Amino acid sequence: MTDHFTAFDDETRIATGPLAEVALAVKRAARDANASAILIFDDRTGRTIDLDLRGSDAAGGGPRANVYQSVYATGLKNGIPEELVKAMVRIFFFDVDYQ
Repeated sequence: MTDHFTAFDDETRIATGPLAEVALAVKRAARDANASAILIFDDRTGRTIDLDLRGSDAAGGGPRANVYQSVYATGLKNGIPEELVKAMVRIFFFDVDYQ
């Protein structure tokens, strides 16, 4: 079974499909000055994921999408203070159904 993902910019669906396609659509949408908080969901689990979108959009290159399974781990890995990461996790806990 192929993993399937869906990305939203606020309430607007940006893309749905394989991770590489969704990552490219998210990268393009993020360039828009009107873009708000873009969230990407794993359709199988319902969990939000983080992507590292650095890299070229050139044919075959595309963004290198590294999926991190945890908001907590991703925050710490990117140098966000632990207390702030814990606060973000508490906020997401009430907004996202992890079941």
